Amino acid sequence: MLAKRNEKGFTLIELMIVVAIIGILAAIAVPSFMSYRQRSYDKQANSVIKNVGAAQSAYNARYEAYTNTEADLITIDPNIPATTSTIKWGIVGTSTATAFDASAAHDLGSGVTFSIDESGVITK
Repeated sequence: MLAKRNEKGFTLIELMIVVAIIGILAAIAVPSFMSYRQRSYDKQANSVIKNVGAAQSAYNARYEAYTNTEADLITIDPNIPATTSTIKWGIVGTSTATAFDASAAHDLGSGVTFSIDESGVITK
């Protein structure tokens, strides 16, 4: 006669149920994670445009005019990154002694472009 062995472990059904539950949880979590990433990239672009506005104000206080040159703004505020392949910002049109317009967007964000003008109001 064969003696009954005392085997411990999981059955195939139990393992399949666990894998299915993990798959369902991953299907729920991945889209949420992607949304969080896009929002963080949008916040980065928003931060850049705030820094551009502050740098334009500082430049205007010093030279009594707004600048058209991005390099001037980066010199005033080193927190402003250079335009790269993922985050793009720039001065829109021609800045004058009394007005400027700038915009920023992140390629990996949700597609929102943030704009700021001499009044300091940021719009999407």
